Amino acid sequence: MDMENTVIEILANILDKKSDEIRSLNTDEPLGQHGLESIRFIRFIVEMEEKFDIEISDSDLDMDKFADLGKIYAMLKKYLHEDKINYDSVIKCIITDCDNCLWGGIAADDGSENIIINGIYIKYQKMLTEAYNKGVLLALCSKNDEKTVDGLFASRSDMIIKLEYIITQRINWKEKHKNIEDIVSELNIGLDSILYIDDSERELFWINQQLPDVKTILFNEKNIDEIERVISNISANLTERTQLYKQEKKREASKSLYNNITEYYASLKTSLTFKNADKGDIDRLVELSYRTNQFNLNATRYSEEDIDKILENNGYEIITLTADDIFGTLGLCAFCVIRYEDKVALIEGFMMSCRVFGRYFEDIFLAQVKKAALKKSCQRLIGLYTPTEKNKRFADFYSSLELNNNGNIPLEYFSEVTWID
Repeated sequence: MDMENTVIEILANILDKKSDEIRSLNTDEPLGQHGLESIRFIRFIVEMEEKFDIEISDSDLDMDKFADLGKIYAMLKKYLHEDKINYDSVIKCIITDCDNCLWGGIAADDGSENIIINGIYIKYQKMLTEAYNKGVLLALCSKNDEKTVDGLFASRSDMIIKLEYIITQRINWKEKHKNIEDIVSELNIGLDSILYIDDSERELFWINQQLPDVKTILFNEKNIDEIERVISNISANLTERTQLYKQEKKREASKSLYNNITEYYASLKTSLTFKNADKGDIDRLVELSYRTNQFNLNATRYSEEDIDKILENNGYEIITLTADDIFGTLGLCAFCVIRYEDKVALIEGFMMSCRVFGRYFEDIFLAQVKKAALKKSCQRLIGLYTPTEKNKRFADFYSSLELNNNGNIPLEYFSEVTWID
């Protein structure tokens, strides 16, 4: 793919100009003068991500960094390394092999006292620790004896990475792609959110064949600098993801104590709080819009500027949902952007964190949206849905809940539902 020509074609389409007109611009000429701002900027970012099969890091979502053609080309080169896959910002979980990755040697054969922890192994463990501190999930997947691996973590004081940093592990003799699928299912994240690191080319080849969405990288001394670049460029998650997933594991573990799902949900004593968004919510709303792909019904992305403008516009309303239960807070986990016009309430954006799927949060949220629309004397409520590969499982969400009727909301699952004015 010709990077520069592709960028020009995208810009021409978004700015409604001819390609030759864009091509004639000086590389340092401000594109804002030609209309690349606000919503058009967001459209440009989304189309670039689709065309180049990348995901722009949250830290790079700044119009100043794409102000002219020269800056756009320079930024893209950061993501389009020759013979290298860009892993920046899309990674939620790093899954790593153990033997000859975290340490040198085979733990089961050499014994924990004889394995080597120095050089690149120390460097790699430090990388993983730094990723953990940023909120990246860490998991182990190794063909090994679980007791041996756990014993090594416990007995070797020179291990930099600690067992408590590991959100989950699959230490057994099953095929690794099956173990990775288990981890993804447990954590309720996408395969494309995984980075898997192993010293075995054979294992990586098989994983690439079976799970092409999983990003992989070979661990060896030659690749250590590339591994460091990849891990260091994974964006920090402002929501303390690791702690939230640990809470989620406790929730899942408690399911076995109850006879049915109704008793289980009731036991969580979930409280939901709805309110209109304010300026203090902007960072989280932007983060949620860019990180949410599955339950993002209109495939919308919002910049800080977009949210700020909506909050200042009396024709709009942003409703947020914050949730808590006996295991802790789920934080601000969903929001809805509603535009009011001619007694019609139009749901322009509706997104919810994957952590809370299946608990009827989306159902009761829609009921709250209906109430908000009635307060505005609206006679119709319309929900926009734009199909994508990732949100297709929710294609029937609005129709299945009978958008213009009441729907069946299981209120017994919630201990409290509050609206804060």
